[in-house]
Amino acid sequence: MPPPLPPWSDLPLELVGLVLGSLPVHADRVRSAAVCCQWRAAVREVPLPSAMPLLAIPFAGYAAAAASGNWLLFLSPDDNDSNGSCFLRDPFSGATVPLPAQSRVWLRYKNSDGSPVYGPAAAGASIAVRRLLLCSPNLVAAQVRLGLRPRIAVCKPGAASAWWSVSMEDGGMVPLLGAMAFHQGKLFAVEKLYAIDVGVDQSTGGPRVSRVRLVISTILCCPSTVMVIPRGSGVFMEMLLYVVESRGVLLVVRRGMQRQWTRQEGRSTPTGWNEIDVFEADLQGCRWTQVDTIGDDQVLFLSGHHSRSLCVSQLGMPGDRIVFFENDDEDGGRWSRGESTSNSCIVYDMKGRKLDNTLVPKGFRWKCGTVRAAWLFPEDGSSKVC
Repeated sequence: MPPPLPPWSDLPLELVGLVLGSLPVHADRVRSAAVCCQWRAAVREVPLPSAMPLLAIPFAGYAAAAASGNWLLFLSPDDNDSNGSCFLRDPFSGATVPLPAQSRVWLRYKNSDGSPVYGPAAAGASIAVRRLLLCSPNLVAAQVRLGLRPRIAVCKPGAASAWWSVSMEDGGMVPLLGAMAFHQGKLFAVEKLYAIDVGVDQSTGGPRVSRVRLVISTILCCPSTVMVIPRGSGVFMEMLLYVVESRGVLLVVRRGMQRQWTRQEGRSTPTGWNEIDVFEADLQGCRWTQVDTIGDDQVLFLSGHHSRSLCVSQLGMPGDRIVFFENDDEDGGRWSRGESTSNSCIVYDMKGRKLDNTLVPKGFRWKCGTVRAAWLFPEDGSSKVC
């Protein structure tokens, strides 16, 4: 009789790590922990490459526009709670981080003589979060609306009694606020490129925007341009910008989406034609440099609110590609009234310089309609909650 085969539990941790590292989907790695104690230990202890992102679909209390990395922003609009409390939650580990209530707003003005003035907002005032970026354990930045004007607000996570600090100075508002990224210890925002320095507010002990500096004055994006208007309908180009850090540099992706507007239906639908350009921000030379590759091991997962570059060399997925949401606009669905039957994601191949829907990864297809999703990126240690 041949000797019995050794059990799976005898497989060395290093080999188990190789097996788990070849699984690109986070859910598959989590299920692997149920094989045996040895595999469960490997999930907890062996370093694994980043998993593929997941799609976060809006549900009760969760604001999809404010997903950041592996965190979701939850709002608590309790009828008996006028403070508008909010918090971050990691759906993988269940960890929760409180944030200041939307009504706890600390304003920073500047007098006519140039001296700064600090103080809480008037009773009843509150911010409306549009985008959120978890920059570090001590800094959350958000694009908010206070009244009718867009602003940048910063706070320190972890204390519900803290304040959102909002600069009301003339230089404190980045015109036409676009996508943001945290790079080299600074916030960056586009359509032009602005660097936003964050310091410590002596009045509250929390962070505050200390300076907004224009780094690159060239505008990469212009307002939507109407191309043809035949009797109440038209074809126009919607221009979007995405900013993302990739391999130590700051990239901006410019996407032109052609859309068909029908006045009778009161909505716009994509025609399927896109024009994609990628630029690297030269922070020393203060200029944009157009690039024709992002690297054979990199895939950019982009959205109008949060984007990330992912190394896919160990995931068996070809790189030098960009994954978009097909309906992705800055105002949360103003062009997506009505039901869409097209794929919810599209892939741009940098080498072939073309869009190819056959390259959309499994699980990244659904009928968008008016539902806007966001990317959710499991952190390297997210499987350890098993």
